[in-house]
This record gives sequence, C-alpha cells and structure tokens, in this order.
Amino acid sequence: MAISLSVSVGHFLLCLLAYYMRTWRNLQLVQAVIMTPLLCYWCSPESPRWLISNKRVKSARDILQRAARVNDVTIPDDVYTSLLTTIFVSGVYYALIVGTTDLAGDPYVNFALGTALEVGPAVLGWAAMERFGRKPVIAGSALLAGIGCLASAATTGLPTVSRNCALVGRVVNAMSFHCLAAYTPEVFLTVVR
Repeated sequence: MAISLSVSVGHFLLCLLAYYMRTWRNLQLVQAVIMTPLLCYWCSPESPRWLISNKRVKSARDILQRAARVNDVTIPDDVYTSLLTTIFVSGVYYALIVGTTDLAGDPYVNFALGTALEVGPAVLGWAAMERFGRKPVIAGSALLAGIGCLASAATTGLPTVSRNCALVGRVVNAMSFHCLAAYTPEVFLTVVR
C-alpha cells in the first residue's frame, strides 16, 4: 500500500514544484537533478509494458522469459493476460492524470485536487478488496471510472460539471489502479515473484 500511495504523493509534490516553478525549463531542470541517481536505468532492458504497448509482444515475452530463467522459475501462460489488463488500466490512469490540466479552472488546482483525492479511494479500495474480493472491486471501479469519463465527455458544454465528472472518473480509476497494483503480484506464483 505504501508503494501505491507514494505515486499519489509524488504527483502532489510534482504539482507543488510546478506551481512554484512556472517555467517548464526550470521544472525540467529540477526534475533532472532529482532523477540523476537513476541514470543506471539505461543499462536495463526495455520494459515489457512498453514493448507490449508498442505491439512488440514477442520481445516482451522474451524479456520475461529471460528474467524467469535467471531466477530459475517458469511463467504460466495466464500471466500475460494479467499483464495486458494492467497495461490497459495504467494507460487510462495516466491519460486521466495528463488530461486533468485541460479541464476548466486553474490547471494547478485541478491537478492538486485530483492527486489529493486519490489517497482516500486508494485506502477505500484496499479495504473493499478485503471485504468483497479483488476482481469485483477492480472491475466495478473500472466500470465507474468509464461512466465518469463518458459523463465528462457528454457534458463538455457545462465546464464545471464536466470537470467534476472527469475528477470522479480519475479518482475511481485511481482506486482501480491501486487495487490492481496489489492484485497483480498476487496472481504470480511465489516462486515467480
């Protein structure tokens, strides 16, 4: 849960940085300095998620199989289906994050409001998964997120209503995203993890 909530905290810190550094060049410079320790990233292979999103499924499968060989485990075939579901929910999640700044009102306030609202549903989603199970919570929250996004698109003539529907869609999709972050590792066998 701490890892899931760190995403929301990181987005909120990004919002604060952007608010005080109004030029994109300064914001990029500060982010580059913060991320300098991660330069070793270039030595690692491509992300299977990125490869699948670029229709290079065979390359992604090869990287996962190589990682499994190094760890002396085998990967079941249904793992790849779970990976595709995770990619879809993650893509919608990040699209909603980026799209929040295009809504009516101040983009900084919209982004901060969206990230602040993510913390509660993330905790609520975890509690709901314990009570109702993983799949119903993830599927239900993804469905509600889709309804919120469709309602936002249908009410573009009413900027405040459209913004609120988009924020509801973002928040509920965040719940689905954080629940999926907990569920996906559970799908893998212990030896694969």
